[in-house]
Amino acid sequence: MRVVVTEQFTAYLNMQPETFTPGQEIKGVTALYLLNSGSAVEPADEEARQAAAPAADGDGDDGQGAGGEDSQAPPQERPAAGADSEVILAWVGSAPQRAAEEIEREEDEEDPREDLLARLQEIEAGDGYPAGASVDAVKTWAGTDPVRARIALDAEDASGKPRSTLVAHLTKLL
Repeated sequence: MRVVVTEQFTAYLNMQPETFTPGQEIKGVTALYLLNSGSAVEPADEEARQAAAPAADGDGDDGQGAGGEDSQAPPQERPAAGADSEVILAWVGSAPQRAAEEIEREEDEEDPREDLLARLQEIEAGDGYPAGASVDAVKTWAGTDPVRARIALDAEDASGKPRSTLVAHLTKLL
């Protein structure tokens, strides 16, 4: 999924401000978040146009308001069966119940995507996140995997004392 920025704006991604400039192309989970949050972006591919279509029906207000506590939450509307893996993983976030739902649906597909199933199973199982570990240990555990980065960021946010260097590192992986 890809979107293109239409006006300069700053958005908070995992408690860090990030400035977006006109013409900048954003992809993946961040693109989905910006599209769903009503930011100044336009869909750049068919997948993004489909994701934007439901938002055009409503007023875009999810009750959270700008900068609300839940502004980093996964999208509420479940993606269609067979949607791109990134869209499914964005919807699942780090929620084990959503992962279980998607595992069941993916396993029912004629040709299930093994890589997607593996990631969903990690999320469902809690993925062995090293709670209470050092910054270096969490970085090693997350590697370059955006799903693990999301799990680690959620855990850091929930801790009440997120470590800024770890949050900055993990944000770059999304």
